[in-house]
Amino acid sequence: MQYHPDIVIILEQILKADGLPIQIKLGIEGYISEPANISSQENLVYHLVDLELIATDNEIIDDKPLYKIAILFLNRLVNGENNTSKLSLFFVYLALCHLELGDHRSFLAIKNKLFALTEKEKPKLNEEQIIWLGLIHKAFRIYTRDNLDKAKDLFICLSYIDPFYTEASEGDLYTCKEDFEHKLGNPDNSIPLGVGLLEKTRNETQTNYKNQRVLIFGREFFNSSTTKREHEVFKFLRNSLESIGANTIYISSENFNDNIPGEALRLLDKLAATVKEFRPTLVVFDEFGVHSPLPTNDFLSFIFQLREDFGVKLIGLYLDSWMPAQSHAIEKYGKFLDGIWEATSPSEILTDADFNYIRSPMPFDFSLYKNVQKTRQALFLGTVDTYNSNRAFYIHKLANSNLDITINITNSSKNERILDNAEYAQELCLSRVNVNFAGRPTGKRIITGRVWETLLARSVLLDEFNPEINFFLTPFRHYIPFQSFNDLKLCLTFLEGNYENCRDIAIQGRKHIDRYFTPEKIWSYVFRQVDLI
Repeated sequence: MQYHPDIVIILEQILKADGLPIQIKLGIEGYISEPANISSQENLVYHLVDLELIATDNEIIDDKPLYKIAILFLNRLVNGENNTSKLSLFFVYLALCHLELGDHRSFLAIKNKLFALTEKEKPKLNEEQIIWLGLIHKAFRIYTRDNLDKAKDLFICLSYIDPFYTEASEGDLYTCKEDFEHKLGNPDNSIPLGVGLLEKTRNETQTNYKNQRVLIFGREFFNSSTTKREHEVFKFLRNSLESIGANTIYISSENFNDNIPGEALRLLDKLAATVKEFRPTLVVFDEFGVHSPLPTNDFLSFIFQLREDFGVKLIGLYLDSWMPAQSHAIEKYGKFLDGIWEATSPSEILTDADFNYIRSPMPFDFSLYKNVQKTRQALFLGTVDTYNSNRAFYIHKLANSNLDITINITNSSKNERILDNAEYAQELCLSRVNVNFAGRPTGKRIITGRVWETLLARSVLLDEFNPEINFFLTPFRHYIPFQSFNDLKLCLTFLEGNYENCRDIAIQGRKHIDRYFTPEKIWSYVFRQVDLI
């Protein structure tokens, strides 16, 4: 593609706009520095489209030149690209650009190319490419989050039927209201398999943890496409250890995970020095094997030499094991670890005897969840992003329904600020019913943190049908499942008029977590799994 000085002039003006998101700024600067580089052209396209989508007031800059520039680059990129996933994304962005410019003829032509491409090639996509293909829905996700009218138009115009934005193929769980009431009144009495893992520790309240010294090497922040906040899990890990009398020290792995070579090597030196000085009995290493500034063998030799020299136990922590990078790391390095802490998909793990799994939720901060009067009927509180884009289907339909539900997209650019941990917990506690979505773009269903947070909040949990959750909880005793929007609508409607009849589910859910999943019981189980007590 030839160098276009006029484009650079326009982009330089965009860089002067107030409130320009940092990732878009970096994408534009990357192109200006290397205009002939294909990668910089691709990044520019993504960020040009993102700029308009993220800008909810539509006043950052005149958007038409952005779309014209994007179309210019996209047409070139389409002609030179053979990767199905990237082609799909390019076609969707082209369709969006033409739609925004009012060119419906071109929009329809691109839409037909997109359909032909994805219907022909989708069965050949591997898991990583499917994740990538999920980025196609970035536009829908942001429009759904911040512009419902535009979302409706896009759903109608594209009519894109695929696993990301359709309901579960299994159909409805409930045939009618009477069927739902029957299941609600006849819950299974069996004990979930996961409860047995912690059962033996539930009466042990006198264990002395003062000899346990735990080093946590983990992320400092949780990043979405539009927000950045403190990662609550690593704060909860530290606080829960302190609450049981264990010694703990924390090293932020932020620059390590960002693969900044100089900083990452410095962090490995800091890790080694801390192990030598602190002499931990246990190291909890976030995303072990997913990131490394060293060649794999050198990294493993470095870590395992530390373990051998100081007699420390090593646990790999995988908060998103459904993601290909983490699942591959578990399969490749799991047998070298003393423990693999996997909280989201406990029943979908390898059964190889060489892998020592720790199947337990994270230890939450119980003190955040107060027993307050419920003032709201139902709530969805959470993110909508690339890694959970398929929930946008439900949220779009909920927002356009007459159901009594509040929707708070926590990473929406409409929010003035991010809720802190106490405010987030308070919102859940004020709701009689909390809705949770378990699906991920790979097709997997996982146990999200909101499952446990809703139980702590003494609210009724409505959770998207998910076999994983039954490893720890019993349906209709601790939560209510749904599998389609029809199910969700039926459940929410019933609960609006019969909440008191279902209040026992919220009570039983809180009793269940109090009995089996307190921080002390979780850490007792963790320490036992790696032979420290």
